[in-house]
Amino acid sequence: MMKFEFDDSGLKDFIAKLDQASTTAEELEHNPTVSFDDLFNPHFMVKHTSYDSIDSFLLAAGIDPTSQESFDAFPQKKLDEFVAANSRFFSFQEMHNTAAAKYIFGDLID
Repeated sequence: MMKFEFDDSGLKDFIAKLDQASTTAEELEHNPTVSFDDLFNPHFMVKHTSYDSIDSFLLAAGIDPTSQESFDAFPQKKLDEFVAANSRFFSFQEMHNTAAAKYIFGDLID
């Protein structure tokens, strides 16, 4: 009978990443609020947009990044058009969903 030797070095790394995702999910269960700066961190922004921060991205769109009111008042269609033109996403909702998944699952997804 043939046998295959399994290299478990990648498995240990995968288990560590699962543990981290579980910890993040537990933290979110107790405090479900995440800042834009944490959600759209510089690594995410550089990888998925032509900007290095969510602040510079929002400013270029015409939104004051220090004002929730400015963000809330900004027309969704205009924001989606800006996102589509300046990122790999078609809408802000898609960008937000991807950032949230990346925040929770970390290196498990990409």
